[in-house]
Amino acid sequence: ENECVSNPPICGNHTNCFNTDGSYYCQCHGGFTPTYNFTQADSIECQEIDECVEDSTVCGPNANCTNSEGGYYYTCETGYISSNGKEIFNAGQGVHCI
Repeated sequence: ENECVSNPPICGNHTNCFNTDGSYYCQCHGGFTPTYNFTQADSIECQEIDECVEDSTVCGPNANCTNSEGGYYYTCETGYISSNGKEIFNAGQGVHCI
């Protein structure tokens, strides 16, 4: 039996279900917690991680962090522009507000 094809989904929202021999396990999508495997019996619901609150320096100087479902993005504060000329940018792009 494949528990992962149930409707509604056995693992809940914002999850991936992995069928195993005689059982299954769940994992939250990226940007959600917990980060470990679980099953429905554990009564766990995936909660969104607010990266902007967890690390207030994540954006860098002169930038604002906006939390979004499963992630986050940056915009420059009023009076500043991004070094790549785009209004919205993400971590790891090497973009700074100047």
